[in-house]
Amino acid sequence: MDNTIEWSGPEATITRMNPLAGVPLEEGGAFDGRRVTGYQFLVTTSGQGHAYINLSNVVAPEDRGRVGFVKHSAARGKWETVPFTIEGARYRIPSSGGLYALTLNTLSESRYVDDAVSTFPGWFAGVLDRNSNLRQLANIPASIFEDIAEGLSEVLKRTRLDSIPLEIVHETYRYEMDGLDLIEGLEVKEEKSGVIITLNVTEDLAQLYYDPVGDVVLLDRKRSVMHRLKSDGPIHLQGMIREERVDKVLDGKWTPVFNEFDEIGLQFGLPRLNGEDNGRYRERMETLFTHPGNATKYGIMREVARRTGNFKKVRWVNPYHPLVVHNPMGLNIAREDVSVDGKIMKVSMLPDGGFMIHPTNDPRGHEVVFHWGAEAYTLHPSRFTETGVPSQVDIESYEKWDIAAPVLYGGIRYDRQEWDMVNDESLIETMPELDNKMERWS
Repeated sequence: MDNTIEWSGPEATITRMNPLAGVPLEEGGAFDGRRVTGYQFLVTTSGQGHAYINLSNVVAPEDRGRVGFVKHSAARGKWETVPFTIEGARYRIPSSGGLYALTLNTLSESRYVDDAVSTFPGWFAGVLDRNSNLRQLANIPASIFEDIAEGLSEVLKRTRLDSIPLEIVHETYRYEMDGLDLIEGLEVKEEKSGVIITLNVTEDLAQLYYDPVGDVVLLDRKRSVMHRLKSDGPIHLQGMIREERVDKVLDGKWTPVFNEFDEIGLQFGLPRLNGEDNGRYRERMETLFTHPGNATKYGIMREVARRTGNFKKVRWVNPYHPLVVHNPMGLNIAREDVSVDGKIMKVSMLPDGGFMIHPTNDPRGHEVVFHWGAEAYTLHPSRFTETGVPSQVDIESYEKWDIAAPVLYGGIRYDRQEWDMVNDESLIETMPELDNKMERWS
């Protein structure tokens, strides 16, 4: 590839600037704390209208669906999303000149949400499962985490991680990674074979995230902070587990009774850890919403990813013709997720998972908004009515939490008999990650 960007449309001059690989678009920081991967180019034009950009020399064919565009607004002093459509190998964007950037979403598998079409690239998140395979969680925008920790250890700052190819060594991960937390210490040392990172932990293992652009991210549950390690590779990751803690828990003081906590946890893909008592299990269910990075693979897919702005607005300019939205990414879009001017309308679902809205013949046009879930097999999809209030599907899903009797079956009782999110006086139930309040169902 010769890195040539072709432009056709209003007469324009393009200056291709340096390629970006996680580098801020301009000195002093990136847009909203995010970093954009791709190419930055300057367009100078005196015309208005649409431009067609051919990126065949820049973007590999398999990556064309992951492309997005942003333009720098001098008035607002920030980068803003540029709407576009794909026409074969070309991208059609409105052009008025200025500084543009081509963004490449780091998400690669089509069955996951690709938010390059509506927002800036987020973090790729993956986790080692019980078979030591790196599994993708979801494309989670960085805004749901606090700022990246600046206080990395001095040895990490001194270690150059930008010149060695990435290699995950997973033999030491003998236990399932889902739901494990709390980094106690971090040790990094250079070896001839690469860089060895050792995690010393007090509770099982720390969660590990890996960015295919070449970064390894460690999530510190206690501070909800990600430590991002630049690495183009080989990185050997060794997890040290304190098995005596597990043995101590399993000394006869804990009995594996399947109760309502387990039932609730399984709804959100959060199974009880081996030897985990009811108190710890309940805390993890609460932190699933307050600290989304602690959620398991399925918990993030089914609940958290839906709350992170996964929606698209479309202006229906000509309602004399049907509006057709195709779904080549296989996103989880349901009829209830589509609204026209804020109201749910009857739509026809297409074979590819997209939808069609029949003509309304309204000359004023419409604003169409549709949400999507992260996986097509979401067990308990979150639906909202046109007023923004959780629907009956939500309420029925959470109804099991609204109990005044002891919460456990079997011979073990937890010391709290009601879920904290229920106010005893007002009988109002709330979810930690939602502003909406739900009336208690009886």
